Amino acid sequence: LFEFSTQERSITLHLATDPELPTMLIGDPLRITQIFNNLVGNAVKFTEEGEINIEVKIKGRSDDRIVLLCRVQDSGIGMTPPEQKKLFQSFSQVDSSTTRKYGGTGLGLAICKQLVELMDGTIWVESTIGEGSNFYFTLDLAYDKKTRTIASKGSGLSKKNVLVVDDSINDLQIIDHILYSWGVTATLCNEPQEALRLARENEYDYLITDWRMPGLDGVELVKIMKEEHGVKCPHIVMVTAYERAGLMAEAREKSVELDRVVSKPFTSSSLFDALAYQHGEKEIAEHREKQVFKASGRVLLVEDNEINRDVAVENLEHYGLEVSIAVDGEEAVKIAREKEFDLILMDLQMPVMDGFEATRNIRKFNKEIPIIALSAAVMKRDKERTEEIGMNGHLAKPINLAELEQMLSHYLEHEIVEAQGDDGVKEEIPVEAFAGVVDIANLVDTVHSIDSAYRALRTFTKEYREAGAMLVPDAIGSEEFNRLIHTVKGVSGNLRLEKVYPLAHSIDTAENAETKKEQLPQLVEAITKTIAVIDEMVPQDEVDTGVKLTISSQKRDELFKQLHEAVLTKRPRNCIPLLEEMAAYQFSDDDREILTKLTEFIDEYDFKSAISYLEKNNAE
Repeated sequence: LFEFSTQERSITLHLATDPELPTMLIGDPLRITQIFNNLVGNAVKFTEEGEINIEVKIKGRSDDRIVLLCRVQDSGIGMTPPEQKKLFQSFSQVDSSTTRKYGGTGLGLAICKQLVELMDGTIWVESTIGEGSNFYFTLDLAYDKKTRTIASKGSGLSKKNVLVVDDSINDLQIIDHILYSWGVTATLCNEPQEALRLARENEYDYLITDWRMPGLDGVELVKIMKEEHGVKCPHIVMVTAYERAGLMAEAREKSVELDRVVSKPFTSSSLFDALAYQHGEKEIAEHREKQVFKASGRVLLVEDNEINRDVAVENLEHYGLEVSIAVDGEEAVKIAREKEFDLILMDLQMPVMDGFEATRNIRKFNKEIPIIALSAAVMKRDKERTEEIGMNGHLAKPINLAELEQMLSHYLEHEIVEAQGDDGVKEEIPVEAFAGVVDIANLVDTVHSIDSAYRALRTFTKEYREAGAMLVPDAIGSEEFNRLIHTVKGVSGNLRLEKVYPLAHSIDTAENAETKKEQLPQLVEAITKTIAVIDEMVPQDEVDTGVKLTISSQKRDELFKQLHEAVLTKRPRNCIPLLEEMAAYQFSDDDREILTKLTEFIDEYDFKSAISYLEKNNAE
């Protein structure tokens, strides 16, 4: 989100987190993201050059709650005490000259204060004119005390020897802090020539080096070390605050192979993934836990967006649940009246009939079934509104798996079992290929396989390739624009699109048109770049060569029977592979017409029409 603006101003971002921080917390990720985005954006705006430090520490904890102290520090213009007092007021900046020079209304900080206080936290600022500012806020979050800490996650790397070279003392200290918490022996230096000397005198398992350094840059350093040490050269992890494309171009030009590249500001997780991938230690970087959550029951999922729907169904079926689907509130009411369910997951914003009206109607004939709201609207008043109409709970979008499992365990029979079969498979995930664009490891964890992740990403490119034509300033404020932005926010969150989601979320929640107009070009560019990366990295569906296989009547009947059964499940993932298989055969013109029409219905998720059409044409 801040890559371009920080590089343009020669600002370096640093991120430091407490190693005792649990790897999974239960809270409101959307609002926390917005707070950090607003504070970091504010820091970038008022810092001409220098550093911005983001820090998260543990302030206190109990068996099930943890209080975090978060800080965003900049080396910008600073403020006087009187200016600080009015800083968190709406439409207030320190003075009119600041507004003229730096732009903005000051509304972002007022929003931060509101969001922090809604989560029972506090926010304040400490600043010295001409030296910079420190913005602090606290977060009170829930967590499971059985959850691993960041430090314990890296225990498999203990006893490794690592040489770290970076001209930034801040980054050296952050890396040292992370490695120390893992039990890793680290040697630190801030000069490349010193790193060469140390490598000649000692053996290291890894070299972590910055790219842009005075005197000798990281690529040149690696080239020399590979020439001197050959096969005994440490595994290389390059970190950079600059555009990765430039780094990779220089490495190719100088015939230097880099094992892994990590973008700044790096996190303990990104550093861990880079180190754990080497030396054949992929088992260290498990993306499947040894134990998995399983539940039983019948669930009705009500969701109008195909991508969000597929991601949710992947999870629910992975847990062992029987899932039925409705694409709007009206269909949900009809299905809930005809069938018995143990739980209903209800999107709130849908065409035809929204989730609120659907819930009111369902409560007229079923007052007992648990109905859980699915929505990106997670303010206190939003949750109160869902309770008023008879909903039992609320899950924030994008869905957090820990929160989903916690909710399911409250309403359904469940157990924790040893991973078996595909649950325990450790797939190789191309983390680096998607770095900074898609959090692909997180997405695979969410949808449980790399194939499912690729399928969802391909759907995104198909649905949003032309979105830029509708995301124009003149459309701001229209119902169509608001619906599209809200949908992009939800989809990009579920797909872990790192460039798209923060911008879509910021625009969707912005209260004034000027802020939306300012960020809109960035969102369109982010969508374009994301689609370009997906097009390049995700294997595309096989192209029809035009050569058709002959098919017997027995095979034809067998395939159409399977297709009928697949359509009845109302799941595209069950239908599409079968349609692709059938596309290879030479069917009659009538059968071909049926398949074409069915494909159209399935692409539009109109299974009601698909089932009716199949039965009408006696295709089975």
